[in-house]
Amino acid sequence: MSAINFVATRPIEDPSIVGPASKVYHADTRTDLASRIAANVAFLRACYEKQPDARDFETAVAYNFMVPLAVRNAIAGWSTDPDAVRKAFAGITVPTLVTHGRRDALILPKAAEMTAAAIKGATVSFYDDCGHAPFYEDADRYNRELAAFVSSAWRQTDG
Repeated sequence: MSAINFVATRPIEDPSIVGPASKVYHADTRTDLASRIAANVAFLRACYEKQPDARDFETAVAYNFMVPLAVRNAIAGWSTDPDAVRKAFAGITVPTLVTHGRRDALILPKAAEMTAAAIKGATVSFYDDCGHAPFYEDADRYNRELAAFVSSAWRQTDG
């Protein structure tokens, strides 16, 4: 069985889909520890419309700090050709679900629409009251939808 679930992604690069929180985070080039902590805390707060409890937030801060600054900077500098991505996406033949929070301040919901438009038969699922982490902010719904998507994909490809 094969299927794809894009979650809060921007595979097709377009300046119009970069959210305000991403712009602020990537514009902050300070490298001292106190500044990096502040920038990462602000970034992670921006990931959630529905804020996590203190323990989960602390865990998120910890795992984000495990990624070295040089790696984060490299990720921010990645660039892909939108036409090449659209061409590759035109060849996708497996069931595809695009999941996105409508209140995502990092990657705007337009990114989900662009992704789905490039993949024949893709389905978009918007989470009206979620930010960048619908799998966390509405885990029950996300898990139900993902389970239904996988079951449907299984029937379509192997059934």
